Amino acid sequence: MLLAGLARGRIDYDARKRDLSVETSRQTAQARIRVLIHRLETESALRIDSLVSVRIEDSAGSRVPEPFLVSSVGRELQVLSSHTIHHFALMAMTLRALGVSIDPDFGMAPSTLRYRASQAAAEAA
Repeated sequence: MLLAGLARGRIDYDARKRDLSVETSRQTAQARIRVLIHRLETESALRIDSLVSVRIEDSAGSRVPEPFLVSSVGRELQVLSSHTIHHFALMAMTLRALGVSIDPDFGMAPSTLRYRASQAAAEAA
């Protein structure tokens, strides 16, 4: 929704299109991810200082007169990164519960990784 909203200057995460084929086909999901990576690498409107309007989550139920807030592309990218890491953490928990061995850093926030590294360095000193 970020990329779709950039052209309009208005992002509405609640209006995302559902696609069962992405949820059920690994090949379709991989192809979609490749397209998204390409768009993120080449999108000219993806300047971190650009301002955008972002619809308040579930604004229809909130009775807010103006359901859009001003944000920046950089802030939205940061929010999306954090949300993605949250989903990675859920995937990591599920995989570990199923006995799948994964990288211990998968699903960890960068700040947590930095903190752990600084603790390890302090213990080693």
